[in-house]
Amino acid sequence: MKEDPIVAEVRKNRESILESYNWDVMAMMKDSMKKQWECGRKVVRFGVKTSQQDAGGRRLPLAR
Repeated sequence: MKEDPIVAEVRKNRESILESYNWDVMAMMKDSMKKQWECGRKVVRFGVKTSQQDAGGRRLPLAR
Protein backbone atom coordinates (compact mmCIF):
# COMPACT_ATOMS: atom_id res chain seq x y z
CA MET A 1 0.00 0.00 0.00
CA LYS A 2 1.35 3.40 -0.98
CA GLU A 3 2.20 5.70 1.93
CA ASP A 4 0.26 8.97 1.99
CA PRO A 5 2.55 11.93 2.80
CA ILE A 6 -0.23 13.79 4.65
CA VAL A 7 -0.99 10.79 6.86
CA ALA A 8 2.73 10.36 7.52
CA GLU A 9 3.03 14.02 8.55
CA VAL A 10 0.03 13.77 10.89
CA ARG A 11 1.45 10.65 12.52
CA LYS A 12 4.86 12.30 12.93
CA ASN A 13 3.27 15.36 14.55
CA ARG A 14 1.15 13.17 16.82
CA GLU A 15 4.24 11.32 17.98
CA SER A 16 6.16 14.52 18.70
CA ILE A 17 3.25 15.96 20.69
CA LEU A 18 2.84 12.78 22.73
CA GLU A 19 6.59 12.58 23.27
CA SER A 20 6.53 16.11 24.73
CA TYR A 21 4.07 14.80 27.36
CA ASN A 22 6.19 11.68 28.04
CA TRP A 23 3.59 9.56 26.22
CA ASP A 24 0.98 10.41 28.90
CA VAL A 25 -2.32 10.93 27.05
CA MET A 26 -4.16 12.01 30.21
CA ALA A 27 -1.57 14.74 30.89
CA MET A 28 -1.98 15.94 27.31
CA MET A 29 -5.77 16.05 27.66
CA LYS A 30 -5.61 17.89 31.00
CA ASP A 31 -3.25 20.47 29.53
CA SER A 32 -5.49 20.89 26.50
CA MET A 33 -8.55 21.42 28.70
CA LYS A 34 -6.63 23.90 30.87
CA LYS A 35 -5.63 25.89 27.77
CA GLN A 36 -9.25 25.93 26.59
CA TRP A 37 -10.45 27.35 29.93
CA GLU A 38 -7.67 29.94 30.06
CA CYS A 39 -8.14 31.26 26.51
CA GLY A 40 -11.14 33.38 27.56
CA ARG A 41 -13.55 31.93 25.04
CA LYS A 42 -16.79 30.30 26.08
CA VAL A 43 -16.41 26.55 26.59
CA VAL A 44 -19.53 24.54 25.85
CA ARG A 45 -20.33 21.35 27.72
CA PHE A 46 -22.77 18.95 26.20
CA GLY A 47 -24.82 17.02 28.73
CA VAL A 48 -26.25 13.56 28.41
CA LYS A 49 -29.13 13.43 25.96
CA THR A 50 -32.49 12.18 27.12
CA SER A 51 -34.42 9.81 24.89
CA GLN A 52 -36.69 12.65 23.72
CA GLN A 53 -33.78 14.93 22.83
CA ASP A 54 -32.12 12.08 20.98
CA ALA A 55 -35.22 11.40 18.88
CA GLY A 56 -35.04 14.81 17.23
CA GLY A 57 -38.81 15.28 17.11
CA ARG A 58 -39.38 12.11 15.13
CA ARG A 59 -41.19 10.20 17.85
CA LEU A 60 -44.30 8.36 16.84
CA PRO A 61 -47.38 8.40 19.07
CA LEU A 62 -47.94 5.24 21.07
CA ALA A 63 -50.56 2.90 19.60
CA ARG A 64 -53.38 1.97 21.96
